[in-house]
Amino acid sequence: MNELKIISDTLTMSSREIAELTGKNHADVMRDIRNISNELGQSIFAESSYINSQNKQQPEYLLNKENTLLLVSGYSVSLRQAIIRRWQDLEAKQQHQLPQTYKEALIALVAQVEINEEQQKVIDYQKPRVDFANTVMQAEKDITLRQLAGLLNIKGLGQNNMAKALRDIEFFMPDTVLPYRVHIEHGRCRLTEKTRIDTHGNIQVYFTTSFTNKGLNYIRRCLENKLGLKPQHVGGSNEN
Repeated sequence: MNELKIISDTLTMSSREIAELTGKNHADVMRDIRNISNELGQSIFAESSYINSQNKQQPEYLLNKENTLLLVSGYSVSLRQAIIRRWQDLEAKQQHQLPQTYKEALIALVAQVEINEEQQKVIDYQKPRVDFANTVMQAEKDITLRQLAGLLNIKGLGQNNMAKALRDIEFFMPDTVLPYRVHIEHGRCRLTEKTRIDTHGNIQVYFTTSFTNKGLNYIRRCLENKLGLKPQHVGGSNEN
């Protein structure tokens, strides 16, 4: 991470680099940047993102030299010195790496375009996972079979076909919409006892199945791995 980025011919340093140099948490550096923006009444810092070690997109800021020095002006002398020295070193290094000919400039441009395309592929790949995760987190209550089918949004799998698919992956018992006990014990679903009065005035007891967030992720993975079905939204939880 010890390098500067170039945006519109302007050298920038990332908030992650600043956090590393100053020994601060990246979240604290991000907070300091936002506080400065709030005091100024406008944002002078470029918002960006990076892919972390878990292959997930995370936010960061990119700062030019002036904004970097503005940010660290409230830090201790030793921390400011570390930032200034790093800027000097990296600027010198960057100067040596600048293309010297038109051909070198074209090669560098093509290489950067390829890097940007690869990063965009990762972002596009992660987007449905992020969308699915947000949907699951927003579902604070257990969901019904109909809601499960709607959330997974698999073509051809409405409520009835979803029940059949759940029997195929051995979530529901044969010829029922009731789960195997193991799924209840693992917190993937719940059974609720209900009553109703039939046409003859008799009280009938029946059970309904509701699904937890954990169960939603489990079912999604089983549908993919066992039946080869691809939900429109794809989750990333590792819960069993």
